[in-house]
Amino acid sequence: MAHDPAHAGSLRSALTSRGWTLLGGGAAALIAGRLFGIAELEGLATAAIVAVLGAWVWTSRQAYQLAVHRSLHPPQPAPGRRNAVELRLRNSGPRRTPLLALQDPFDGAGPRQLLAPLGPGGTRTWRYELPELRRGSFRVGPLVAEVNDPFGLARRRRPVGEPSRLVVHPRVLALRAPVVARASRQEGVTSVSQDSGQEFADLREYVPGDDFRRIHWPSSAR
Repeated sequence: MAHDPAHAGSLRSALTSRGWTLLGGGAAALIAGRLFGIAELEGLATAAIVAVLGAWVWTSRQAYQLAVHRSLHPPQPAPGRRNAVELRLRNSGPRRTPLLALQDPFDGAGPRQLLAPLGPGGTRTWRYELPELRRGSFRVGPLVAEVNDPFGLARRRRPVGEPSRLVVHPRVLALRAPVVARASRQEGVTSVSQDSGQEFADLREYVPGDDFRRIHWPSSAR
């Protein structure tokens, strides 16, 4: 299962919990510094606010182009077995990619992986295992790439490529052919005695002492 890469639109940058905490603390400190006339406190508060805004701007301006090709091994998964997903990543842009945190969503979650910066045309392969699957249809992807600033104050997430549809078919079991009675050499077909209801597969000459109910009269008449 594979999809050609597509350059998806970027999502807006957002502050992390650390960024919101620092921004809120900086704003409170700035107000307190002005109320009580503490210049040092105002300076620290201003630096905190500028750091948060700078992190937000930095993540917003991180432009890159990443192509992804997804394949499944084996291509036709069976229920109750572990399968592997392989992602081949390529920098399709003219600039070096930043450090990216990748996540490939699967069934509401998905594994995570850090991708070191790639130069133009650079490639990398990421392979991971899926949990044991049940029968059904599952959505894999799209791959999500995340850029974080060095201080963890802001981040920007964007989808890369297209999602894949994973269909787990029922397990196929080999069945043995049913055992059939051997055809009679004289009649060419098997038959069932109407009197005894017992099935037989062959005819032989009459032997004194045989049960008369088991005599095949049409063959005897010939």
